[in-house]
Amino acid sequence: MNRYACMTGVLVLFLLCNVASAAIKDIYVSYVGGVNKYFYDTTTFVVTPDTLFSLPTVAGQLVQPQGIAVGPDDLLYVAGQDSQTVSRYNRTTGAFIDVLATWGGSLLPTGITFGPDNSGDGVEDLYVATW
Repeated sequence: MNRYACMTGVLVLFLLCNVASAAIKDIYVSYVGGVNKYFYDTTTFVVTPDTLFSLPTVAGQLVQPQGIAVGPDDLLYVAGQDSQTVSRYNRTTGAFIDVLATWGGSLLPTGITFGPDNSGDGVEDLYVATW
């Protein structure tokens, strides 16, 4: 097989996988006042707000959100810089679930992501960047 046939096969597989996937994606935007969710239609390139979903900043739960990640449990994880917390929310309704972690002192969580399972429990670990 020559390199062009291989490239064509990879491109077709890529297109099939993307066409078979959902055409609408969720977009989460954080700002000083909270987090909003938008729907992005990858077919028509239209962004529409989700009127049911808005996470206002609430003392003890979320103040000045910085980092957002969708967890392996399909919950929304949000790092609140001024509240020094990582809180979990329902991705569909925006309902608060709990505060997963709290920092003290000068540590301010700003970015979060899920990555390799270094704990060995079979679930991706949560990684938090702090100031």
